[in-house]
Amino acid sequence: VLHRQNNISAMGAQIYFWSRLVYVPVYALGIQVVRTIVWTLSIVGLVMVLLAALGVA
Repeated sequence: VLHRQNNISAMGAQIYFWSRLVYVPVYALGIQVVRTIVWTLSIVGLVMVLLAALGVA
């Protein structure tokens, strides 16, 4: 919508997508430490996309 896309937003979207994809089996297996790390990575990806959308990155 805003036509604000760059390498940061693309990388953030990929990080979010892949980390959420990895999160599901890690959650099902009950590996808590890895689950926390993967969840944190997904949040980092979202923040990257948000910063790119706001024009900060």
